[in-house]
Amino acid sequence: MKRARPAAVSGFGLVEALVALTILAITLLLGAAAVGQHLRIVQSLEARRGALLAAEAVAESLRAGAVEVESGSVHWTAVPPPLPPGVDLELDVTPIEPPGLAQVQVTASYQVRGDRRKVVLDTMTWTGP
Repeated sequence: MKRARPAAVSGFGLVEALVALTILAITLLLGAAAVGQHLRIVQSLEARRGALLAAEAVAESLRAGAVEVESGSVHWTAVPPPLPPGVDLELDVTPIEPPGLAQVQVTASYQVRGDRRKVVLDTMTWTGP
């Protein structure tokens, strides 16, 4: 009498398990890199937003008369809220026609991970005759 062969064992072998673990490891590493990049982008956007809000606040303060319309550095103590850390403001005022009107350029410099960047806001304001 012939003996029957045992049925092939079904399931995962060592090679299949190693391939699955390799694919899982690569996927996790790529996901971690994407999360790290996302955090850097968010940090950069937050710094830019703070600089832009500071520049807009100075422009609005100029229009309201709370800050003197002169070229040079803006001393933020005259205008609330407090200036975000690492943000420097520079003001460039150019008189234009008609008399009493001025072209104003507010430059907000900020720093992100060692790189110095800037945001420039152009506007006009009435300085009076």
